[in-house]
Amino acid sequence: MNVRHRWCLLLLSPGALLLWAGAASPQIEATAPGRNLSLPTFTKEGWRATLLHAGTARHVSPTQIDATDVIYTVFKAGPGGQVETLLTSPSATALTDQEMLRGDQTVRLVRDNVEVTGAKWSFARHENRVFIGQDARVVFHTALHDLLK
Repeated sequence: MNVRHRWCLLLLSPGALLLWAGAASPQIEATAPGRNLSLPTFTKEGWRATLLHAGTARHVSPTQIDATDVIYTVFKAGPGGQVETLLTSPSATALTDQEMLRGDQTVRLVRDNVEVTGAKWSFARHENRVFIGQDARVVFHTALHDLLK
């Protein structure tokens, strides 16, 4: 090793030690939205519970994500990964601490026996409830016996 390389190592060593020690680590804040977000949740037993997929996502706070091109999947409990509910929207806000999605644009929620569309909506996962504030349309895919009695 020649003299020039030794001086470079001596000059770089204190800075390298500071970085390794974490003393010079800066706080990083993302200002651009992430792309192709996939955020799964799991049950206590380890089964997949939900999957939030978004074309773009911006981390607003520790419990809020604003997203576009949203596909939210709720899975049936247990093995097999069967889909219980599928929700799609051009944009939504996810409140992760409440397991809630909401948005002002259109939404489409599909289950085995019903399809719901509308705008100005919210979906509460734990309550398994969707609220449509505007242009609600519900289509049942099941027989409704004696509906008008």
